[in-house]
Amino acid sequence: MDAAALENELYSTVSDKQVFLVRLRQLRAEVRLVEASLEALHQKEEWITRELAKHTERKDLPSVDEFLEGRATAEGTRFFELEDDEADASLSESQAKADDWEAMLDAMGVARCGSCGTRLPLDMTAIEQHSKECAASPTGGGA
Repeated sequence: MDAAALENELYSTVSDKQVFLVRLRQLRAEVRLVEASLEALHQKEEWITRELAKHTERKDLPSVDEFLEGRATAEGTRFFELEDDEADASLSESQAKADDWEAMLDAMGVARCGSCGTRLPLDMTAIEQHSKECAASPTGGGA
């Protein structure tokens, strides 16, 4: 490579680096905002739980997680017996890891084709090109 080509490559590299640094600062700011929102929701949850305990005779209030998992209702806590607890636990752990991975990819700006599931950069040109070529597309793809 000659000096001009190296100089252009350096300029391009520094420019790319600046773009990533800006994106990193944006993501850090977004993380701080999400953490603050999560903390506020946690405090609100604790306050509501305390208030609910004051207004009810029940002292063993189910957690929000129990409500979300369907193990609790307004009438009380429901428990279910699972036939194979170990298999279910490993499945839910691997599903949680997969969900975390999917969330991370979404946060990084990686799109997913709704037809075939292929991951694509969040770039209109790449998405349009894939939608034209996707064999699983309802429009037939490959056209």
